[in-house]
Amino acid sequence: YKKLFGKGHNLNELWQTVKPTLSALKQRMGSSIDIGVMEHYILEFDRFDKDSMTMRYPVRKTLKPMNGSTRLDIFNLHNRVQDLYMAFVGIVSDLENQMNYDVDQVRIDSFLAKYEELHPWIEWILGAMKPFADKENKGFQVSNLLDSELQSELGFEQMKLLQQCSDDEIIMLDTLYYAGRAVQTGALNLPKNPNEAKTDVVKMCIMNMDRDHLEFGKSKNDEICIYEKMASSIILFVSSAVGVIDRKKQ
Repeated sequence: YKKLFGKGHNLNELWQTVKPTLSALKQRMGSSIDIGVMEHYILEFDRFDKDSMTMRYPVRKTLKPMNGSTRLDIFNLHNRVQDLYMAFVGIVSDLENQMNYDVDQVRIDSFLAKYEELHPWIEWILGAMKPFADKENKGFQVSNLLDSELQSELGFEQMKLLQQCSDDEIIMLDTLYYAGRAVQTGALNLPKNPNEAKTDVVKMCIMNMDRDHLEFGKSKNDEICIYEKMASSIILFVSSAVGVIDRKKQ
C-alpha cells in the first residue's frame, strides 16, 4: 500500500507497482486472465488521459479544448471498458480466498508428523463411516428427508463409534473436516502447485485448531463438533482434505 502513496492518477505508475504482485499471484493460482491484455487497456487509458482530466472535462482551465480534434467511439469505448472490468472481476475471483494465516514451518512439520501417525486410522474411520453414509443416502432417496427414527439410530451408532476414538484422533478428524469443507465450498482457494496446496490445507487445519483452542496431546474440548455431523459429509470433507495433503507433485 505504501508504494501506491503519492502516485496520484498516473495509471502507468500504479499498474507497474501492482503488476509484479498480481503476476505472481496469477501464476500461483493458475488464473487464465491475460495480464498482457489488461496492461494494454490500462496503458491506452494512461496515454489518452494522464492526469484524469481529459475524460471528465471538455476544456482546460484556460478554456482551451481538452482535445481539439479527438473523437471517441462511445460504443467501442463502452465495450472495451466492459472487457477490462470483466478481466478485473475474473482475476479477483481467481485470487480471492487464499490462505493468509501465518504459520511457521515447525508447526507445519509437527502437524504433518501427527497426520502421518494417524493416517492409517483416518483411512479406517472413513471406511467405518461408509455404512452409515449408505443408510443416510438410502433414507434420502426414499423420502428426501431422513426418518427421525432412522436418524436417531444412525446418530447413536455413529456416536458410539466416535466415542471409542482417542482425543488426538477426534481432533484430527474435526480439523480435517473443516479444512475439507473450506476447499469444497471455495472458502479456501488452493494454488495449482500440489506442494503449495498441501501447505495451505495444513495451515487451514492449524488455524482451525488455534481458533478452537485444540492441541494434540491434550484433552479435546467442547468446541469439537464432529460428533453431530452426518457420516456422508464427514467422508466428503475429510476425504477432500486428505486428497490434497496426500497428492504428490506431478
